[in-house]
Amino acid sequence: MNYLVSARPTAVNIHKAREELSDKLSNWHENIEEKVIQWCEGLLALDINHNISIGQIGSQEIISLLSNDEEANVLTTCNTVGENLKCAYYTETRPYNQGMRLTSFEFNQDKIPGTLICDNMVGLLFKTTKICAVVVGADRVAANGDTANKIGTLQIAILAKYFNVPFFVAAPFTSIDLDTKSGKEIRIEERPRADPRSIPYGVDRLNTQEHPTPIDLCNRCRNAIVYRCEVDLPFTSGFDYNIRVNIWQDTRTHDKYRNKAFLHLK
Repeated sequence: MNYLVSARPTAVNIHKAREELSDKLSNWHENIEEKVIQWCEGLLALDINHNISIGQIGSQEIISLLSNDEEANVLTTCNTVGENLKCAYYTETRPYNQGMRLTSFEFNQDKIPGTLICDNMVGLLFKTTKICAVVVGADRVAANGDTANKIGTLQIAILAKYFNVPFFVAAPFTSIDLDTKSGKEIRIEERPRADPRSIPYGVDRLNTQEHPTPIDLCNRCRNAIVYRCEVDLPFTSGFDYNIRVNIWQDTRTHDKYRNKAFLHLK
């Protein structure tokens, strides 16, 4: 399990899943393989439910920003708005190209109107096209609200602030890491320098895959009411829900976590 976690060191969700499964394994003494498979399948089902809920709640929020029958153009990076969606622009996420490979595949499979753009075209897109919102994910949300996401998120957030485009972070509660006080403490993921291959021999390369986005860049949405969870989640106890950040929260399957699902934080 430690080897699997090492594949995504920035994603705190995987660390939490590893810890939960480790605790269960210490108490399982029979039919361990079957129980592990059932646990993993349950985690998958919960994750799918989370994604659906985040999409439904998030689309409603973006639609609320539109006027009359206006159609929405949104920008996302490596990560949408129902019938009102005109086009979802998304970046390549070089050099590993998660956007070009994975996001393109998902958009095509779900028949979502999308357009791939180069990572360095975001500024031009904001200048020439009316973008109603930017939506990004988060592998980790620090205690102060700083978020870690795929490389390229920071400059998109800076440009969104300059062009006054609402910037949303879509993440479940499990992405909150109270042990990490700010983005400065988030471990930055580095991949092999050989990945950016199409360059002259002998040229040094830096291949950073994650980076933190400061909290003050995640505040471009209109002020909103904070919908608190009816119970204190053990892994978010002490998290300041008044920080200036926007997080889309999914619906938990357990009864005590239902409703109060969407956190649109000031």
